[in-house]
Amino acid sequence: MERFSHQVIDPDTVVIREGTLPSFLYLIKSGRADVFIQEGGKEVTVGHLAAGDIFGEISLLLGRNHTASVRTVTRTDLLTASKGDVEEILGAYPQIRETLKQYSRERLEEVRDKVIISRDVGKKWV
Repeated sequence: MERFSHQVIDPDTVVIREGTLPSFLYLIKSGRADVFIQEGGKEVTVGHLAAGDIFGEISLLLGRNHTASVRTVTRTDLLTASKGDVEEILGAYPQIRETLKQYSRERLEEVRDKVIISRDVGKKWV
């Protein structure tokens, strides 16, 4: 826990933006946030986060740009750990890396499913 910093974020603040490089892992201490992507020129909400949830882990683990954006809904207390600190923690505790990888895979599947559903909304079936 000593590797985490504390931040208080105002409502309606984008904490991470889809397509940007990862810098931190975030843990919500209190508050709520929405996860969204840009799809076909519109914003599609693909998840909701609350106290105890983490985000930013997918990009850190996979070494790629953020797959979604996160915006606070309420005043949100966050604990943040830098990419370097996360790597040190995961190096010391490999079981945490495996747990995060599994969690990330499940979240990516959920996002994929929601995007597919959002694409189908408004289509007329014959």
